[in-house]
Amino acid sequence: MTRTHRILIADDDLTSRIALGGILKKWGYSVDIFDNGDDACNRLMGSDDYQVAVLDWMMEGMDGIEICRRLSRSLRKESCYLILLTARQDLRDLIQGLEAGANDYVVKPFEPEELHARIRVGIRVSRLQRDLKKYSEDMESLAEQRAQQLVHADRLSTIGTLTSGVAHEVNNPLSFISGNLRFMKDCWPTISRVLSESRQNGREDTELIDTILTEIPKTLQGIRTGVDRISHIVDGLKFYARKGRAEKAAMDVNQAIDQSLELCHNRLKYGIHVDFARTGQTLVLGDTQQLQQVFVNLIVNAADALEGRADSRLEITVNEEENIVKITFRDNGPGFPAGSESQIFTPFFTTKDVGKGTGLGLSICQGIIENHGGNITAKHNEKGGASLIITLPRLSERSTT
Repeated sequence: MTRTHRILIADDDLTSRIALGGILKKWGYSVDIFDNGDDACNRLMGSDDYQVAVLDWMMEGMDGIEICRRLSRSLRKESCYLILLTARQDLRDLIQGLEAGANDYVVKPFEPEELHARIRVGIRVSRLQRDLKKYSEDMESLAEQRAQQLVHADRLSTIGTLTSGVAHEVNNPLSFISGNLRFMKDCWPTISRVLSESRQNGREDTELIDTILTEIPKTLQGIRTGVDRISHIVDGLKFYARKGRAEKAAMDVNQAIDQSLELCHNRLKYGIHVDFARTGQTLVLGDTQQLQQVFVNLIVNAADALEGRADSRLEITVNEEENIVKITFRDNGPGFPAGSESQIFTPFFTTKDVGKGTGLGLSICQGIIENHGGNITAKHNEKGGASLIITLPRLSERSTT
């Protein structure tokens, strides 16, 4: 035997207890012995440690038959194989014992090897029952995880629909603002000339005219910058909300990160310094929408970790190393709890407070990255904080032509 199996003996006869205990210990089993049915039943009801229980049919207090009945009713019998010891040989008695919930019986007097063989069968059956129970629990857990992921996917779909609608609603008035701004810029040279001529003719409000001539171009440029920014955000929202199959093509990682930072601007603008070290065009073969989803998730996670901390910093680097692209998101937040690096990609594992995270984000990110032939890992920083490192196959410019 590769491990010590635990066996319970219940017999009110002292001689039988000593003989059974000695034989089973000699065979290498761990044995607990009880001299009455009540204590034996209580132990079996409160413990899953026993693979086999050898119960005398006739005992003081609760007998072996009643123990089998109680265990069957409580469903505690699943992981313990019950063997009745009895001097009865009438077929009706034996049927009664099996119907009460016993798995097997041994008729007294018996040969030790017969009992040993039946115990070995009981251990095999108990092991299979435990394995089956664990498999069933794993399947239930997996089904629950899949159900939660479907709920999460449905929420993402709803958010995508709403985002697309918001982008459309913002885009309409934005087009009016942009058109009116163009008209004002076209008219400004004429307005500027008229004001300048009026100033030269000795008008008293020359100071006001000077202010208008100086500030209006700056104002128009500020409006243009704002319109361009809103337009860029709207384009990003529309792209992020796009539905359809994943479509992999040559894409620039730096540009995707820029767009992701734009989408997360409101989350980052309060006290979080972002340092994005761009290295020019870095190409991978990927679905821009999916990878952008990963980048947004990592940026938001970092922002959550940095919230309320002084000197909050998020550093993003993109480096090409031989045939891979290495993307690192490094923050100076509290880092991961000790020993959790191997768990953070497990579905529903989260270090956030209750109600602030589903524990699915990083699991989904891992699936996206692996679907792109890459890898994502987490580690503690030596000086504090956490790093998420993504590696993706590098796409050479030659392969895009």
